[in-house]
Amino acid sequence: MNVIDLIDEIDKNLNNKRRLFSNLNRVMEIASVFNHQEIIDWVNKELYGYRTEDNIPPYRKIEVIIHKEESLLIPERSYLDSKFLLRPIKEIVKDSKKKVSFKNDENIWGTGITIEIKKSMFKQIIEGVKSKIKTDILKVSKEHNLSREKNKVLKKYEDKKNRELKELETSELSSYLKNDKEKKIFKKNIESYLNFEHSHNYKYCMISIGSIIEFLLIRYCKIKNISPELYNKKKGKNFVNFLEAAIKNDIFGEKSRWQIVQSHIRDFRNYVHISKEVNSTEIDQKWYKTMKPIFEVLYNHFKRNKINDLTFKDNNYRLKEDENLNN
Repeated sequence: MNVIDLIDEIDKNLNNKRRLFSNLNRVMEIASVFNHQEIIDWVNKELYGYRTEDNIPPYRKIEVIIHKEESLLIPERSYLDSKFLLRPIKEIVKDSKKKVSFKNDENIWGTGITIEIKKSMFKQIIEGVKSKIKTDILKVSKEHNLSREKNKVLKKYEDKKNRELKELETSELSSYLKNDKEKKIFKKNIESYLNFEHSHNYKYCMISIGSIIEFLLIRYCKIKNISPELYNKKKGKNFVNFLEAAIKNDIFGEKSRWQIVQSHIRDFRNYVHISKEVNSTEIDQKWYKTMKPIFEVLYNHFKRNKINDLTFKDNNYRLKEDENLNN
């Protein structure tokens, strides 16, 4: 579960005292991610109890009624006192179900003592812990710029990234990848693309989608024995030539989209070269939003169209490493 999910779960269950123990564990997870040692120490003490020498939170100081048994010199008596309750939060939640809790003890002279703790005092501690959880989560959110609105955006991004990476294993894309090395590199490129999109880096979004389409198209054509076509009357085995083949063969029935890849996305992909970028159109959000649906349609075709693994061996075409050329 990521940080955003943990915060959502805490927020959802904050008022449920039965979930207090699990909420504290979630706070521990979040604090560990951001190395908040002060919060980690506090959670540990709530979970496992305080020591008398610890810095005990004020909400754990409660009113109690002390009942002392009769001794040789002093008759039986009762009086109000205040004490810090050091026990683990799980025990406190359990005792909060009783109207009154009694604890038997004795003083240094051996006189029997009964400590009476009312239900409201346990509730005071529980509310104190809940309030501290809320304060600490707010603190972490502010320090790490995790506003509720940004949490939603980040959660949406995390969900999309996890979904896309899972599809690398479950969709037909795996049939395009020859070995574990290719799978690892392709996965990294998908992650990079999604990171660029999340950070609104539209230039590198365009470079990424161009590179992804280039790899998949060339691999598809090689396995299907689709030869590269002339471009501007010139032969070649580059992206531009395989795009001409995609247009001529109407691969996936998407001729018009391949034409847009040829005329725009391929060109934007070359912005990896500064000399190309400075003399060309700036890639802004508008351009990216225009090109993104083209990429998504073609990418989804590759997800759905399986290439038989055996064709790597059986099509009498010796596959070479795909070239990363600028054409």
